[in-house]
Amino acid sequence: MMYNNPLDAYTETAVYTVTAVQHQALYDLLLETANRWQRSLPGLLSVNIYPSEDHTHILYQVEWRTREDWHKTLQHPEREAIH
Repeated sequence: MMYNNPLDAYTETAVYTVTAVQHQALYDLLLETANRWQRSLPGLLSVNIYPSEDHTHILYQVEWRTREDWHKTLQHPEREAIH
């Protein structure tokens, strides 16, 4: 799900459903993605990763300055690793 917030930033949100065994690996992958390449992209405002207490879901939320900044990331070769 993606939506615009009142500050005109663009928010990308994904909810992953995983098994407890997969939970840590996906969390680590999302964290590595944010630290390795997303944080250097123009327009990135924040990355939030929320694991569920029962280890069956992860909420991944990325905020961009504009929809156009987000759209530019769609062409990034490493993006497929998280989608």
